[in-house]
Amino acid sequence: MLARDPENAAALNYLGYMLAERGERLDESVAYVKKALEIEPENGSYLDSLGWAYFKAEELGLAEENLKRAAGQLQTNSVVQDHYGQVLFQARALSRRHRRVDTRAERRRRRGLTDRTSIGRSAVARQKLEKNDMARVPRRVCASGGPDGFACGPSGMKARRAGCACA
Repeated sequence: MLARDPENAAALNYLGYMLAERGERLDESVAYVKKALEIEPENGSYLDSLGWAYFKAEELGLAEENLKRAAGQLQTNSVVQDHYGQVLFQARALSRRHRRVDTRAERRRRRGLTDRTSIGRSAVARQKLEKNDMARVPRRVCASGGPDGFACGPSGMKARRAGCACA
């Protein structure tokens, strides 16, 4: 059909929508529907097809823009309304996920922990160990200096194991 009439807006839209529905060749799908919209710029069905192709290509902003226009024009078309609802649902879910990730990152920053992706797990582990070591400050330092000048601690356990004279 397109070979005989390359300006057939209905055929262009149909081909673009079918490709989008299958999730195949989405760039080509968008191109077909855009060409149909050049011929009939305010056709609600074509706007729906373009929005759906963008949705399948995970371009939620462009999808929402086109599907909102289509849903406004075709208020009684259940397929168009369903497509618009799916885009809104997906956008909201994505927004929640980003907020949750941002909240976790903010909590980590408040606790003084650095983002694991930027410094690696071993550096985070070192940070935690250093933080824990600072919390365990010994009450008494070995008077004799002990091996390596370590602190004996309140129970003297380290000193006895190392053979320190203060134990």
